[in-house]
Amino acid sequence: MDIEYGNSLDPHEDELLEAMNAAYVFPGFYPVVLIMRNVEGVRPFVDAAVAYVQDGDTYTVTEKASSKGTYLSFHLQLWVADARCALRRKEELRTLDGAVSIL
Repeated sequence: MDIEYGNSLDPHEDELLEAMNAAYVFPGFYPVVLIMRNVEGVRPFVDAAVAYVQDGDTYTVTEKASSKGTYLSFHLQLWVADARCALRRKEELRTLDGAVSIL
């Protein structure tokens, strides 16, 4: 059985949201680094996924290959209304097929 804590299953989410609000100005840009395997078509896939998650909100995407070229790090700047929105969008991106890590 899942125990819900407010709008989340995470009992520490309120603490995380408080820390995010202390570190960032909302509404505003929120930085996310998405690490993906470097496979054919990954950049258009990431672009489409970020556009979908942002649902019309502004964003930027830059990429950098790992030293061996096995992975790509995508540095995102997501325009979000508040910390909860930033957290939700980051969680959506975490579920992308091929995602290795998200920071």
